[in-house]
Amino acid sequence: MATGNYGTIRPSDVSPEDVQIVMVYTESRDDTQNFVMTTLNAQDVLRPYFNNNETGGSSVEILGGLYNLNLPSDQFNELGIYTLYLRPKQIINIHWVSFFTNFMNTNSGILYGNKNFEDAKLNLELCKDFINKRHNSNDWSNLIEDWYNAKKQLLKEVKMLDVLKKINEEHMAILVENKLEHTAYYTEAKKWELEDWFYFKLNLKRKYMFNIKKKSTYKLVKL
Repeated sequence: MATGNYGTIRPSDVSPEDVQIVMVYTESRDDTQNFVMTTLNAQDVLRPYFNNNETGGSSVEILGGLYNLNLPSDQFNELGIYTLYLRPKQIINIHWVSFFTNFMNTNSGILYGNKNFEDAKLNLELCKDFINKRHNSNDWSNLIEDWYNAKKQLLKEVKMLDVLKKINEEHMAILVENKLEHTAYYTEAKKWELEDWFYFKLNLKRKYMFNIKKKSTYKLVKL
């Protein structure tokens, strides 16, 4: 049965309450590790366009979803690169957090994090906020364990080794606090400390020394 519409897709109505705005600031485009990430209140920065005398003379919005983005000068007052990410507001619940932390520990999740670091980092922060609202800072659960492993996998992929070391130390401290130092969870965390992070550093050092050696050889041949 026909609905009366043919070849036309009607845009959906959107209100500021349905929108999440994430702001990322860096001093330069080349600086990918030192950045500030925060959220903006969509209801404060999104202003609708209303009809006027020329478009009907009513105070009704011209089109639901057509807004003017009014950025606050007190938050955009530094020289640098500002990136705004607008997306539908996410509904965070235990099922989504459990799914995402598990996903980030799979091969597909690792690949996703490598190619979409900013998005993966933001989603893990949302997971962390959800967990922190329901647990004390020194609590442990399977969900918390999955979050730490997911965070470490992401940091490993982008070679943020110092942050990885700090997160792993925090993870191990929680395991000790909960008397889990004789479990497989602690063994895995210890492996990150003794193997992964150490070898990452070692490989970077070897690569650095190789580049120096290659440059020295080039200069010697050139002379």
